[in-house]
Amino acid sequence: MNYQYYVDTYKGELDKPEFDRLISKVEMLVKAYVDSLLRIEQIKDTLNEYGNFNDALCLEVDYLQQNGGVNALNGSSDLDIKQVQTSGYTFQIGSDLDEDERSFNGIPFSPLAKSMILTKLRKQGLLSMRWNT
Repeated sequence: MNYQYYVDTYKGELDKPEFDRLISKVEMLVKAYVDSLLRIEQIKDTLNEYGNFNDALCLEVDYLQQNGGVNALNGSSDLDIKQVQTSGYTFQIGSDLDEDERSFNGIPFSPLAKSMILTKLRKQGLLSMRWNT
């Protein structure tokens, strides 16, 4: 997946330097996520061998950027903030989504990207609804 696809097809808004900082790491993250869902004999060497995940990659680039950027890959995610307090005022941050639904191995991961990946893998016969929920 490249910046041209991100801007022209997906209509992403990150500038090229920020996109370039994230994309290779996002590709590794998505590959690790896919591999974690499969049996050992199904695992392939590259993400491209599983098919086209361009839209999921774009969603994850944006999601990661919105939740800490490259720092989120190093354990410093904006999703970790639970409460902000100042004199006389407290703001609690919460979500209806479980932490597992918003992250993979502690790294922010787009719930929509996860859903798209699961659907694609199921269509390819790599997953069964019995194995993954």
